Amino acid sequence: MLSGELGTFRWRVTTDEVIWSPAVYTLLALSPERRAPSMQALLERLEVDDAARVAAGFGQVKANGTPFGLDARIARAVSPSRIVRLRVWRDERDHADIHGTIEDVSDALRDAISDRVASIGTFAAALAQEISNPLGLIEATLATIVAADAPAAALRDARHAIARIETTIRGLLTFSRVDPSRREPLDVNRLVDVAAELLDRDIRRCAKLVRKRGAVPLVHGNGARLSLAIVNLVQNAVQAMAASPSGAHELTLTTRTDARGRAVLEVRDTGHGVPPEVLPHIFDAFFTTRAGASHAGLGLAVCRNVANELEGELTFESVPARGALFRIAVPPNPLAAAPERRAPVIASARRGNVLIVDDEVTFANAVRRVLAREHEVSIAHDGQAALDRITAGERFDAIVCDLMMPRLGGSELYDRLSDLLPEQAQRMIFMTGAAYGASSEAFFARVTNPWLEKPCDMDQLRTAVRRLVT
Repeated sequence: MLSGELGTFRWRVTTDEVIWSPAVYTLLALSPERRAPSMQALLERLEVDDAARVAAGFGQVKANGTPFGLDARIARAVSPSRIVRLRVWRDERDHADIHGTIEDVSDALRDAISDRVASIGTFAAALAQEISNPLGLIEATLATIVAADAPAAALRDARHAIARIETTIRGLLTFSRVDPSRREPLDVNRLVDVAAELLDRDIRRCAKLVRKRGAVPLVHGNGARLSLAIVNLVQNAVQAMAASPSGAHELTLTTRTDARGRAVLEVRDTGHGVPPEVLPHIFDAFFTTRAGASHAGLGLAVCRNVANELEGELTFESVPARGALFRIAVPPNPLAAAPERRAPVIASARRGNVLIVDDEVTFANAVRRVLAREHEVSIAHDGQAALDRITAGERFDAIVCDLMMPRLGGSELYDRLSDLLPEQAQRMIFMTGAAYGASSEAFFARVTNPWLEKPCDMDQLRTAVRRLVT
């Protein structure tokens, strides 16, 4: 049940007189002192493409009495963005009167989106955590074997397969960070790759995937919500082709930068297209043409809402029986810095003294094998054990430390060392395999130490250690 503010109006067609309730002024963000009720005033307060759909609906009611209901966005002068639902019908006793209601459905839509993202996030965080540690062990072990000149081709294939799993895990971690206030620089190409990996099996069942990867700027937004929008667009395309059995289908995912400098994703399918009767409702929340409880009718409403949040837009083109193209365009992140180019770090002639702090025994042992070719490596299985060794007098060139551990975690160890031995705190490299929350994000925001997500790339870890040793 929707609980947003509700306004009512009446349009006397013969005289063009409009009367509406005070709530309509609030919903449309209009002042009663500055604007009298009119159809023109109502349409001007809607986004242009939505205004065209609503005007067509009014024309339909006026011409033949067919009622309509549509969701529409209030123009962006309103903050936060507002979505209203209009229901319009003709008076059965006096056909010159057209009645309607306007209801704010913004909160209902946002709550539905948040619930969906949160449920995905809970599952994603648990799955990513369960996979990341054993996968990190495999990666570290293979890195050791490769360095020992084992059969190169087979090992390269194994590491490539692991890299694909890593991509999926990083995508799951993106979904798991569901805090709606979290905004960060996002790589659209990476999010598209993750979506394609997550839906790979469904895609292969019905279509050939064509990936046209172009250069795109970083965008600034909520990774979980943008990822969900991309997955929804791809999933809609897959479902359209699965329901259209004739012919060999193609799903084309194109990323590019448009003339306005925006990051653009185009999802093109060769399915049945959008039927003409569905077009006016395609972005309405809770509208669906698919049967079954699993189809809540939120997919495209979610996508457009996310695009609006990012000050972008979602548009589409469709030809019945020939497929559809959905295009999401998002402005670049104005604060994104150019990627830092750093010279490769070669192994130092000096063997460093490295401490690994991780409660996963097998993972810690695997990382030690990787680093032991260049350094003297020892292990502590929690932060307290590491702190005891350092306060007893041991010193390390690099401290490779897990973030989440019993007794004393990585962030707590850093704070204790900052107070006691700040030079050792600066030699910490953090690893995390869990979806970190607000406290962890705040920690990473206040420290300058390098950090890697598990399963971490062993070459990146080796490089980070070399920088500290040299």
